[in-house]
Amino acid sequence: MKKKPLIVGIDPGTTTAIGFLDAEGHPLETKSGKKYSKEEIIKEIREKGSLMILGTDKNPLPSALREVATQFKCKVNVPNEDLSQERKNNLTRKYNDMISNEHEKDALASAIQAYRSYHPQLQKIKHRNPEKYQQVVRKKLLKEETIEKDKKDDQEKQVPPYDHEKQRSYKQEIDNLKNKLKNLREKLKQSREEKRELKKEVKNLKKEKGIKEREDYLQSTIMKLEHEKSKLKNKIQDIIETLERDELKTMNEKQMRNTKYTESREKFQELKKKGKKALLIDIVHEEPDKIYYRQIKRNEPSKDTIKNLIDKYKQKRK
Repeated sequence: MKKKPLIVGIDPGTTTAIGFLDAEGHPLETKSGKKYSKEEIIKEIREKGSLMILGTDKNPLPSALREVATQFKCKVNVPNEDLSQERKNNLTRKYNDMISNEHEKDALASAIQAYRSYHPQLQKIKHRNPEKYQQVVRKKLLKEETIEKDKKDDQEKQVPPYDHEKQRSYKQEIDNLKNKLKNLREKLKQSREEKRELKKEVKNLKKEKGIKEREDYLQSTIMKLEHEKSKLKNKIQDIIETLERDELKTMNEKQMRNTKYTESREKFQELKKKGKKALLIDIVHEEPDKIYYRQIKRNEPSKDTIKNLIDKYKQKRK
């Protein structure tokens, strides 16, 4: 069986008093005693039911009640200021027969004040769940209270009143940050320019390196060609010298032939004067207009045959 929800008021001190109300706000009991410990208060409440709202007549909330509220995870009603004696009397006037001392009056007044503070929420819950009010009141109240707390937190998170001095300070800080950002952008731009210049320099260095390598290659090629040229020159010189030797030799041979032909011509003239047959010609290529003679031997062709050969040769030469 579920425990019924309770609204409890506590007056802590040397003599501790407790006042109990049900979820309808009806007083159930008041009791007091000396040297009530926190554990005894908690045990007393658990025996009566489930604590829904804890009330006090003090502001701020006494530490002992804060520990009890934490233990039950309930809602706490704290007045804006300490409840006056007149207020306590008005709240408890109908229930004087339940009160044995001033401590119990304070405890019951705290409970009634707590019920009245939460009365609108409780009535709303009762209107929605009239048949199961006792079963759901604590759960619903805690849920609605959580919503109210969230609303309060949202309100606290709202923008605070405009503070001119603080806004000026923020503006100055923003301006400083903007200036720093501007300087950083300028430095970044300068760094990018330097990077581009370095790239150009590296490119030029690579180009110069390529040119130097090309120059070295061409120089090496030139040296090879010079060497080959020297070899060819020596070879040509050797050929020229050989040709000159051959030419000299040929010239000597021609000289000898010219001499022979000349001698033959002179001899031919002598033979002709003597009335002997002697006719033969030969053409020296270096001197094609000259005809040389030599003596005809017995087995050589006749004069007419030789003459025909000479005519054919002349025709061919033309």
